[in-house]
Amino acid sequence: MPRRSLSALFLVLSWGLASCGDQGPTPSGVPGVYITGLVQDPEGHPVPLITVTWEAWPAPDSTQGGAVSNFSVSGSMRTDSTGRFATHVGYYGVSRLDSLDVSAGGLNCWGLASMTVRERGVTVRPGTPDTVRTLSFTLTRNSPRAQLAVGAACAVVVGPPPSQLEDRIMLWIDEIGETVRGRWLINYQESRGDDYGEFTGTRIGDVLTLDLLLASPWDAGPPGGVCTSYTLELPIEPGDTLGAGTYESENCPYTAAQLRFVQEEARPWPF
Repeated sequence: MPRRSLSALFLVLSWGLASCGDQGPTPSGVPGVYITGLVQDPEGHPVPLITVTWEAWPAPDSTQGGAVSNFSVSGSMRTDSTGRFATHVGYYGVSRLDSLDVSAGGLNCWGLASMTVRERGVTVRPGTPDTVRTLSFTLTRNSPRAQLAVGAACAVVVGPPPSQLEDRIMLWIDEIGETVRGRWLINYQESRGDDYGEFTGTRIGDVLTLDLLLASPWDAGPPGGVCTSYTLELPIEPGDTLGAGTYESENCPYTAAQLRFVQEEARPWPF
């Protein structure tokens, strides 16, 4: 692939992930190896912000962003909002890699089983500036998507860069009538206390809106003031399935984030 074509690819798909960044000058006559790909769920929806890890044997002559050992090079990234990923493995003087492993998946509350692709005898095309391996992952479900029904559900929210820590929002729907009532908890990966409380909400048409009230409001500091509640808005898909929604708050210091619930209870309520 010509250098200008690869540059255009990474510009168009500059997915704000483990960025290829400044690759530096290509060693004369030594091809660079890159990995790109897409992660989808069984319905064909892209899976944003899920973790992708990779390891290549042997280690390259030089790398950009990978962890180098005497035997291999490895790294990790997250998919972007369209479920895509891209990374630079390094520059290789050899014409063939022993193997390349790429895995996609997450822990509980993703509702998706991890998947690994292993390629053996990967050819590094001599005489060309770049070798690009393009992979596609369709993850199977290990937890069904959540429905508007009495029971427990949870979803993952990934924070902004650079940390991109995973928080988990859990719902326990206790009553469905003119209003929807239950309990909720946000479990933070950071070293601080969880938020939890009760919620009430309504379904209007195909949209469910829940008001999540904190059992223990706390001072978020200026300009937010006291953090007292979150608002969760979820579309209702056929079969009363909860679609990809958003949560936000006027006073709590967290940006709005998209989330998709699955039928899985990650921990007891409130602790």
